[in-house]
Amino acid sequence: MNAHGFRRLAWKEYRVLRPIWISMFGITVFLQLLMSWSLSVLSTPPPEAQKVATILFGVALVMTAMYSLGCTAALFAAEREEHTHEFLCLHAPSSRALIAGKAAIGLTSTVGLIVILWLVAALLSG
Repeated sequence: MNAHGFRRLAWKEYRVLRPIWISMFGITVFLQLLMSWSLSVLSTPPPEAQKVATILFGVALVMTAMYSLGCTAALFAAEREEHTHEFLCLHAPSSRALIAGKAAIGLTSTVGLIVILWLVAALLSG
């Protein structure tokens, strides 16, 4: 498959994952803010900074794992839901190219999400 076809497949997969990524990022940042606030304000005595950091990084890790599961399900179920499965079977390049496009976008988006969420956790935990 040529690079143009790979880019088109990758763009299609990106459009499928974009709303999931944005919502998971927003939910996770909200949970991290809520956990940070509740641990600092509501706890008596306030917990150590190491404990807060561990909790915030744990939230980031768990939510990224949940995103990767949802990402995998969405990538492989999207063709049936969008009725593009038959089109891809008729006009698509090899199945290897389809899997490569899905894997590249899924892996890139998961790595991007964990990096950003870890940075947010590091900022919140000090």
